[in-house]
Amino acid sequence: MKTFVSAMLGISLVGCGAADDASSFEEGGETAAISFPLINAWTAPVSEEQPQGVTCGNDQAVAMGIWCTGSYCDSMRIFCGALPSHLTKTGSGVWTSYISEENGGFVACPTMHYIDGIRATGSYSDNISVHCASVPWPVQYYPTFADTPWLSEEQGARNFDADPWNPGLAMASTVTCSGSYCDAMRFRISEDGCTSNADCPSGTRCDASNTRKCQIIIE
Repeated sequence: MKTFVSAMLGISLVGCGAADDASSFEEGGETAAISFPLINAWTAPVSEEQPQGVTCGNDQAVAMGIWCTGSYCDSMRIFCGALPSHLTKTGSGVWTSYISEENGGFVACPTMHYIDGIRATGSYSDNISVHCASVPWPVQYYPTFADTPWLSEEQGARNFDADPWNPGLAMASTVTCSGSYCDAMRFRISEDGCTSNADCPSGTRCDASNTRKCQIIIE
């Protein structure tokens, strides 16, 4: 069954394919990010006043939600959600280059990498960079892909949910921003499939041998 953060509801998303662009990366960062071993918890807020950024700091957690407050989405947090038991992070990961609305506002993690940190510089966090962690995904599993709606301070906190019929929350692999000071953000997300009927909502069952999606039971 899906686990939602506090009283926040999942979001309806439009399905789409995966993206891959490893052309705009830098190793490490100018200063070390604030890393705590967080799992199923929100990070501290990030803004230009705290440019070193934050990461989940946990081998079993990646970004599975975003929380934005302040004018032009000035202060941001990510929700560090627990990875499925068959997935784990490897290596130290990489920071992307900074994006803003002036330079196209899009960056993607390399293949099999997912966002587990965020940092910002410039007025109202105008320039955004994300930390990408390596999460090898076994070929026998079938993720569902989707794009989130545009998110800003008006929406507050939102969980990533690629498919309401699949268990758990989704992991983000790209970020796009638009509007003044990169006010609005959109993420490409991937969600793991079910492994047994216990993962599925009441009245559905898991097609574990094929699509790994929860399907309505028809008598």
